[in-house]
Amino acid sequence: TSRDDLVKTVHVFIKMENSQFSSLKKMEDNKKGAVMKLLHTLSFYCVFAESRYLPFALNRMLELTLSHGVCKESCSAFATISFILCGLHGDWTGSSRSGELALLL
Repeated sequence: TSRDDLVKTVHVFIKMENSQFSSLKKMEDNKKGAVMKLLHTLSFYCVFAESRYLPFALNRMLELTLSHGVCKESCSAFATISFILCGLHGDWTGSSRSGELALLL
């Protein structure tokens, strides 16, 4: 499911050292950047609508960040994940780490 995929992808990032995370390249593909903007907008509305598509949008944003580099929207994805881990799942450690990654960007 989308939720399981998101958990797996989040753990890839949470296990990264700061130096590994900081060495991710900047996203340079304009088409991928446009997709990230679209997913960012989708995730924003999904949060407020409590939509089942939120895990899909966030997971896809993280996958694009891993494969094509970081952008402004990557930061938003990590911040949203931090909120979800803390507020909905009570995972303080994962939430803190996800927030740290957002701040590194």
